[in-house]
Amino acid sequence: PFPEAMCQVLVKGENKRLKILSAELLSDESMRPGQFRINKKEGIVVGCAEGCLRLNRVKLEGKKEMSSRELALGLSEDSLQFLLLQ
Repeated sequence: PFPEAMCQVLVKGENKRLKILSAELLSDESMRPGQFRINKKEGIVVGCAEGCLRLNRVKLEGKKEMSSRELALGLSEDSLQFLLLQ
């Protein structure tokens, strides 16, 4: 995303803004939009309309910029929820 993209997430029940500073398209993978997985080695991967995005660099509201892998180390899938805006 250029210069950046943002989304709303629930982190441990708290509504936060997540800035996506860099990501890469994984066109050979498939998940429903908004579905995601947390992998302690590769970070956070989010489903899109076509393919998936691997989040590379992120900034969670109130935190410093970090890799999504660093963010994933402090989270579990049940402590993070992406909010779909309608």
